Amino acid sequence: MLKRVIGLLGSVIVLTSACSGDGPSPSPEAARTAPPAPDVPTALTDQWSLSGVTLPPEFDLAGARGFRTADAGAETDGFRRASWQLVGDRLATLWRDDAGAEYVTLVDLDGAPIWHTQLPELLDPAGDQPLQPILNRIPTTEGPDWLVVTNIGSQTPTGPLATRVLTLNADTGELVLDFTLPTTRVSVVPGVDSLSLAVLDEEYLTFHTLLVDLQTGEQQRFDNPEVDTGDIAYLDSVTGFLEGEPIYTRGCTYIRDATPAADACPQLGLVYDGQQYDSESDLLLLPRVLLGTEAGQRLLADRPEGLRVDLPCRMGFSLVPESPNGRYVVVGSNLVDLRTNTTVCTEDSLWWTALDDDGRGWGRQEGTMTLRVTYDAATRSTTTVAVPGAASPLAITRDHQGVFGVTTDDTDVLLLAPRALHQ
Repeated sequence: MLKRVIGLLGSVIVLTSACSGDGPSPSPEAARTAPPAPDVPTALTDQWSLSGVTLPPEFDLAGARGFRTADAGAETDGFRRASWQLVGDRLATLWRDDAGAEYVTLVDLDGAPIWHTQLPELLDPAGDQPLQPILNRIPTTEGPDWLVVTNIGSQTPTGPLATRVLTLNADTGELVLDFTLPTTRVSVVPGVDSLSLAVLDEEYLTFHTLLVDLQTGEQQRFDNPEVDTGDIAYLDSVTGFLEGEPIYTRGCTYIRDATPAADACPQLGLVYDGQQYDSESDLLLLPRVLLGTEAGQRLLADRPEGLRVDLPCRMGFSLVPESPNGRYVVVGSNLVDLRTNTTVCTEDSLWWTALDDDGRGWGRQEGTMTLRVTYDAATRSTTTVAVPGAASPLAITRDHQGVFGVTTDDTDVLLLAPRALHQ
């Protein structure tokens, strides 16, 4: 029986132009954490004005604490955690000081600093669609988590575009890998226990995937093969890794005219270790969309035999919100109760942003109006109430604080607001 699953969630699409580089290698900065820089912002009220910021009444704005971040994600949809990550009972933020230097800072949820690492000088955002540095997390089944900084830009205003990737040990802040991607276009995919790069060959319009060793930077290449059965042509695309081996999604790309029902491609399947599976549940003991969550990691640790969860409702491509203690997980329109192994279908137009373990969640209607969601596990139903003008929390912490992204005075701020005592 399979005991350990390598995750398949959390891809970050980045487009780059050609650049030089010999692939990942240990950073020259490895084994050294930069000394703390002065004036790390901690209290929002000491640094920025809160005028114009409205939170749902469940949260205490007066007791809020804020941290500068490169992108608070206040105006985006599911891909909102661009420069911050919750790591258990800690918060990591990627931010830039007034002099232009970038840092990753890890703090306890009460604001006490744990470590503070200055990054080497990053590339200047450039190109038609410049992208600020972003921060992702790689959860692990054993050992410390990792943080991944992806930076797109150029070393000079007119120089070629490149993508730079740095990894840090989430326990110590140690900078381990620092490399530039020698590709034109790439999707950087932080999985569970793994970092992979889906690389597009622009000449042939084909992808291959590089699996990067988090300790050494060594790359393994996996091509996406074509399979021709005579009647139907398939393309096998790497969709993740299980025990270090690729899992391919098999999709129909061409049906010859002589084939009956030539207008219908067969249902997608999975291929692993030379064997084809009809569905993900036949191969994976836990649906792949849960693997990148804290809840998924706990389930893998607590129930190695696996847990089958039906996902009958509409699927989505946003991040997967989960409750602080991992009882509930939202996947698209599926509200999954992992304690009872049941699923509630919610409104397709509701974009979930955060939920708690006590039967309350938050989201947006078509990405705009903030909604408070109440869900009843007994009746397997949800109700929504609009909260006009209020920011929607992007996560709920284990100590019941709401995480909000706000912009004040052209500065992106990540706001931690405690739940009000009367709630």
